Amino acid sequence: MLEINLRKNDRLDMQVLAFAGELDLSEKERVRDYLQGVLADNPKGLIVDVTEITFMDSSGIGLFLSCYAQFKDADIRMAVLLSDNNYLMQKFRHLGIFGESGIAMYASRAEAEAAVLQP
Repeated sequence: MLEINLRKNDRLDMQVLAFAGELDLSEKERVRDYLQGVLADNPKGLIVDVTEITFMDSSGIGLFLSCYAQFKDADIRMAVLLSDNNYLMQKFRHLGIFGESGIAMYASRAEAEAAVLQP
């Protein structure tokens, strides 16, 4: 089961969407609903924290890529927070999945916040 935690920071006009567990096809619609809710709120920035994701299949990757395009069109900056120790960070860096799409990846929350909140 995938745990999802959405935190809003109205002062900074930013949201953090944190995931823990496995993100696969069975969780895709639920994650899409959360991401669409963020899009509807129209914050300045979104940090997607996947430091606690233990597995992500191609449906999860595809979902993030398609939502990133929607956020970009809505002028919402999105950054992915990944731990350097996490297998996903190694996998994404090796495959260039997020890097080629323009999604910024960060190893610390401070760096991710600075990136999404920069003018």
